[in-house]
Amino acid sequence: MDSILTGLVPDKPDDHFKEDENGRYAGLHLLIDLRNVPFDILNDKESIRAALLKAVKKAGAKNLYTRLHPFSPQGVAGVAVLAESHMSIHTWPERGEAALDAFMCGKADPHVAYETFCAELGIDPLIGEVQAFRRLVERS
Repeated sequence: MDSILTGLVPDKPDDHFKEDENGRYAGLHLLIDLRNVPFDILNDKESIRAALLKAVKKAGAKNLYTRLHPFSPQGVAGVAVLAESHMSIHTWPERGEAALDAFMCGKADPHVAYETFCAELGIDPLIGEVQAFRRLVERS
């Protein structure tokens, strides 16, 4: 490393980056659109909270805090802020839709989080439209 930081930054810092055959990156970010979900599931703040917490734990992430907000007349928005990043949801029960996202660094697995979240709410994970992004990919 040719910079003023030479010697200050270890060769392999414990930065919780992921590494695979394609290189190093901060983490995997899943953006998920759920459709055709029953109204009662998407409007139940406490069930969504419980599903988020179980999903985070099963994914191997550390929850720092969780905040959910119910809307009137319906809908829920929520976020679990993690040591490894976040998992969040916004629901439209009247449309049977929700936008869910899970960004996790290190060993935490957002795919496990998604599958667990769905299982906890009785949702088939195959109904979700999932996009996956590797974030902060190291450049050569």
